[in-house]
Amino acid sequence: MKGLIFLIDIRFLKPNILYRNNSKFRLPLNTKGKEKGTVYVPIVKTEEDTLKFFKDEMWDMRLIRFYYHEKLFNYKIYNKVIRYRIQDTELKELFESRLRPIIPDLNLALNYGILKGRNYIHDMSFFTNEFFNLQDSRIGMMRVNEYFRLFKEFIPKKIDHTLYNNKCMFIPINYWVSDVKDMTIFNLRQTGNFISLFFHKLKEEPSYFAKNFSGWKFFFTYRNQLFFMLPETFNEDTHKEFRKLWLKLRPVKKNEDIESFATEDEMEEIIEARNRTKIKEKIDDLIKQDEIDDEIMDELINKSADKLDIAIRSKDIEEVPDAIMTPLELELEKVNSELSQTLPKSKPRLAREIQLVKNMKNIKLDNMTIEEIQSRASTNKIDPIELPIDTINPSLRKMTFPNFDEAYLKNNYRRDIVSIMTSFQYKDKPLYLIDAKVKDASDPLNKVEEFSFVFEDEKGKRHNLTVLLPKFINGRFMKIGGNKKIMSNQIIPLPIIKTAPDTVKISTNYKRTFITRFGQNISPKVVELYKKFSSLSNSKIKFELGSAKGNRGYMTTIEYDELASKYRKIILPDIMIYLSQNEIRQEMKKLGIKIPENNSDSIPVAIRNNKEVIYLDSVNNTVFVLDSKGNRKQNSGYENLDFIDFLIKEMSKHDESFSQIYKSIPRERKYMYSRALIMEKRVPIVLLLAYLEGLLNLMKRANINYRIISKEESFNVPKYKKGYEEVIEFADAWLIYDVYPLRNSLLMNGFVEVPTKMYEIKQFLTKDVYHEIFDTLFGRSNIGYAFENFQQLFIDPITEEILRDFNLPTNFIDVFLYANALLEDNSYTDEGDMRMHRVRSNEMVTAFLYETIAKAYEDYRLNADKALSKKFTVKKDAVLIKILTNQVTKDYSDLNPLYTIDLMRSTTFKGPAGMNQDRSYNLSKRSFHPSMAGVLSQASPISGSIGIARTLTVDARITSTRGYIDVVEKPEDLNKLSTTNFASGAEAALPFSITSDEPERVAMSSAQSRHTLACVGSDRNLVYSGFEKALPHLIGDTFVFKAKKDGKVLKIDTKSRLMVLGYDDGTKDVINLEPEIGKNSGSGFFVSNKLEPLVKEGESFKAGKLIAHNPEFFTLDKRTGDSVFMHGPLARIALVYSSKTFEDSTKISKRLSDKLSSHIVIKKDIVLGPNANISKMVKKYDKVEVNDPLIIFDISHEDDLVNKFLNLAEDEDVNYDVDEASRNIISSKYNGEIEDIKIYYTAPKERYNKSIQDIINHYEKENKNRLKQISEYVNPNDVDIPLNEVYYVDPGVSGKVKGNKVPKDGLLIEIYIKYRDTFSIGDKLAAFIACKAIACDTWEEGEEPYLLSDPDDKIDAYLGVITLGARMTFSAIKTGLINSILIGMKKNVRKMYEEIYGEKI
Repeated sequence: MKGLIFLIDIRFLKPNILYRNNSKFRLPLNTKGKEKGTVYVPIVKTEEDTLKFFKDEMWDMRLIRFYYHEKLFNYKIYNKVIRYRIQDTELKELFESRLRPIIPDLNLALNYGILKGRNYIHDMSFFTNEFFNLQDSRIGMMRVNEYFRLFKEFIPKKIDHTLYNNKCMFIPINYWVSDVKDMTIFNLRQTGNFISLFFHKLKEEPSYFAKNFSGWKFFFTYRNQLFFMLPETFNEDTHKEFRKLWLKLRPVKKNEDIESFATEDEMEEIIEARNRTKIKEKIDDLIKQDEIDDEIMDELINKSADKLDIAIRSKDIEEVPDAIMTPLELELEKVNSELSQTLPKSKPRLAREIQLVKNMKNIKLDNMTIEEIQSRASTNKIDPIELPIDTINPSLRKMTFPNFDEAYLKNNYRRDIVSIMTSFQYKDKPLYLIDAKVKDASDPLNKVEEFSFVFEDEKGKRHNLTVLLPKFINGRFMKIGGNKKIMSNQIIPLPIIKTAPDTVKISTNYKRTFITRFGQNISPKVVELYKKFSSLSNSKIKFELGSAKGNRGYMTTIEYDELASKYRKIILPDIMIYLSQNEIRQEMKKLGIKIPENNSDSIPVAIRNNKEVIYLDSVNNTVFVLDSKGNRKQNSGYENLDFIDFLIKEMSKHDESFSQIYKSIPRERKYMYSRALIMEKRVPIVLLLAYLEGLLNLMKRANINYRIISKEESFNVPKYKKGYEEVIEFADAWLIYDVYPLRNSLLMNGFVEVPTKMYEIKQFLTKDVYHEIFDTLFGRSNIGYAFENFQQLFIDPITEEILRDFNLPTNFIDVFLYANALLEDNSYTDEGDMRMHRVRSNEMVTAFLYETIAKAYEDYRLNADKALSKKFTVKKDAVLIKILTNQVTKDYSDLNPLYTIDLMRSTTFKGPAGMNQDRSYNLSKRSFHPSMAGVLSQASPISGSIGIARTLTVDARITSTRGYIDVVEKPEDLNKLSTTNFASGAEAALPFSITSDEPERVAMSSAQSRHTLACVGSDRNLVYSGFEKALPHLIGDTFVFKAKKDGKVLKIDTKSRLMVLGYDDGTKDVINLEPEIGKNSGSGFFVSNKLEPLVKEGESFKAGKLIAHNPEFFTLDKRTGDSVFMHGPLARIALVYSSKTFEDSTKISKRLSDKLSSHIVIKKDIVLGPNANISKMVKKYDKVEVNDPLIIFDISHEDDLVNKFLNLAEDEDVNYDVDEASRNIISSKYNGEIEDIKIYYTAPKERYNKSIQDIINHYEKENKNRLKQISEYVNPNDVDIPLNEVYYVDPGVSGKVKGNKVPKDGLLIEIYIKYRDTFSIGDKLAAFIACKAIACDTWEEGEEPYLLSDPDDKIDAYLGVITLGARMTFSAIKTGLINSILIGMKKNVRKMYEEIYGEKI
């Protein structure tokens, strides 16, 4: 493209991009008033240079009104005090005689200090001149630091920041250096100019600028070229960005046409800035300025057309003069221009959409505006929690991860929901959120919230969308459909990761895709080099064959790795080229050559004459050598050579035929390219992105230098050029582009699948030709519309936030270009590496929400332009269905507290956007990666799910509510981790296990402990880690209840079985003291959990205090007041050789048998028809014995056969007698207590017999009374207190209720009986850790064996003498010995006391 002539407003330029222009740049002005609020500070040495800089032809400075010069200077530079004062008369003389003649045509006035916010030039040349003219021998960082010590005093403090919000500092490069190609500017010893000082301060202390110059813009100008930087964004890598920008500068002559050096991507930035200027002018014409505030105006301008479809690209934007473009370029430019234009909206519609964007921020949800919600969590920080327990283990008193779920719900949950709903206003078919509401929609079976949203589309039509989302209990659990549910934590990959040398995976909450390299031929040069090697006969060039192993740990390039797969060395007379990193590093070690530490992205590749090392910069794919100071040597002869060119150059010295390689490279060969797996189609990336963006726009965006030659012009297409150019032939032109860096080739080589010679190049600027190509490649021409949907929805708001956090691209096109760039080398990260993953749990609800809403938008978008467009809506329960049917959702089990904490930390790689097929998990993916230390425990099921199902540690190293993982980088730092960082809940509860036992046994013991039952004779451990005290604070309210705030016990009602707490802030809480039937997932029985108060009525408490606990699992430490978890009963075990220990059997005492007894709950299902008459039925808490009737009912004739079939079948749980006169008695087999009764009816109550109605009414009345009592203190929906389950249910087409076939209008009655299950022969026990045994016999009381040393020490059980050693469970030996010592000491102390005091204790 030729040079463009137009005025550009700097306001619309982007930071860190080099701009060039043949005409003037308009100086940046304040957005709220063109003549006020702006100060310009040029960094030059003289007053004349200050104004000469602004007179330069590149500036349009008509709105500058004043010039200001400092009148007093009193500073100390090094040890020299410099004082300077200039009087007003002297200043006026200076201005009129020396400065005014420089700018005679400009109405610039001298100002003496009363500026009142008006635009002005601030001259600080005196300070600059004094510093650089000062004779002082100090150089390096001493000089740098001294200058910037004064710089921050002289500049920011002299300017009133309340009046000037647009502060611009200009550094004219040509005033400081004569040649931009002089790289000594980056030498620390060359600090004689401002730019060198700036670079080294930026490199050593970037925070200096952010701290002292936040809000400033630093403009670096060179004739008609400029770039600017924002100090508040400076970080440790900014100096590298500055260097890159510097290298792009070109030495140009006055009035030189920029075509001689400008690239198309640079021109695109200028064109965009021009268009943005015109957009604002057009909006000013359409709408009066006072109708739109500055914030909306800025948003209107800054949102690109694909984000906010109200940016106007007017057809009357000035055209580029025809004379400076070739006819073909002009035609392509016009096509691009026409395609980029959208029809201007009418003034009322435009104003409406602007107002909708503005109003959206003020929509209220939960008494907070959308704007407040979106700004709620700026850091995603997890605050640590402190546990009020008495322990010597500090890691148990303060933890972070236990607050992960609550922190997400508090800071992110609502924000994520709102971000999803507002994201659709940025689509190409925008939907503007105009209203949002939420209400509690809970019922006895569900704890849910109902969110209602109203949207308005471009046509002004309204769309209502309502969705149910779960309410979380204790921050983690859900209640849906009458069942308590929990979602496993999910280990999800970061949005963009490279999982193999040739594969990049991109994952979002919409879909995931894989970008891969396809093809064998890496590049034309490598192919020809191989040919040359195969026919080589020159004895001076030798090869050492073999695959070089060990390169993976180093940052190499794909071409280097390709050669390394076949050769280990290339040996030349004067240089040895190594393709094995291990070998060259060993050789360097022998020669005493050290690898520089500051070149982490570079690798040594060759050694010349055993002295000089040649390095390969793997980022830029260029070779270089270092000088004696460790800096890259200039004029080394290797400038701009990649590795293959370096090889060719070196080998050409000994065989001239190598220099002919460039001429022999043929066209029309298929080379490696990148492609994406989308919609189950493997699509070349260039076709996908060019379809969405247009070919030329894509090349500009990918920074590919190209030129277009018309076939009407005289042009000989070269076979190959050393300038790394490739040619794509079209019907009317040749497209010539740079093939390097390799990412260019990987992208553009995808055109090998397209017969480009059949089409004109301008056709590839439109979408029509791609539909034809898609039809040929995929058999579907309309798949392009699916690609458009994919683009619109692929990057969801959560993914976009994560991409920003990792400084990755957030635009669809840029994301795919970035993935393509990752494929230009073979480096990758193991999929098991936690650096490439994050953890989420409750966030999955919003992931399911986005997936659901996105599907609805797909349907809406495809029909939006039709006369009968579809409504944007979803089924109300769609998200709940996704939650229930996904692999990550599990039934919650109330079996024991250890099961609960490990269930809360259960983790999987499966789930939304995860790997959901077992066959996807190879050995590498199932293995334990070193980076998992401190995050995942060693616990994993010893089954087909090993390595797939994992468990997070008690205090996993998660640093934010987005689940970012703090990986332990250094092996020596592992010693700093605590047990809570290493162990799961079950592992932490077993002393010495993770350090003493074989890992498989630890996993097995963890699984066993999670499935143990509460024993009636459980004891507190004598040896424990302290975790037993922490456990009740880390689980929900099922087994313990913790005070949420400081307060007081208001009431303990034994009749209603409710406990009421009053908090100091006026809120209240209610605790259920009734037995609660807990589900034991996967087993045929239930458990009953009942809390007992630990405090008295009227007693005060602090936040975190345990108020109630289940005494079957916890005991009270009377000394400290802590609740302590109990594993089971303590028992004396003898290790013996005996027939009673054969094949894992054991013999136990009656005492131990009694202590091992458990309370079990069994359920009896009774199905009745609508006409059944119940004569008698047990009630809750009734005592029953064997053969006592549970229910007695009569059956009418029409129900007789149905009820007999459903109820009178023999089963092992129930004994019954059947009265032949249709009187039915169902009796109990157990001695126990009725723990609960649940009734589910399928017809209106009036349909049933009076006896059934009376029973239903009785339990419903109890519910009403209980609700009334609860409502006196709290909203019943805010607490998880179960009521009698007496509900109407719809059996649906299956006719089943909870798995039972129910007759038409029938009902199901569930009776739960709790009884004591005595441990007996055939039952299994686990002695401490994974030492399981089955009882084969028992000793009656008095028959137990005993210790010869003390007959009172009875043996409780036998285990085989080799049991512990064979199973490598040595922690049991440690614990057993310590227990024996403690018990022995206790006996000795008792004996001493009795002997001394003569009384028994």
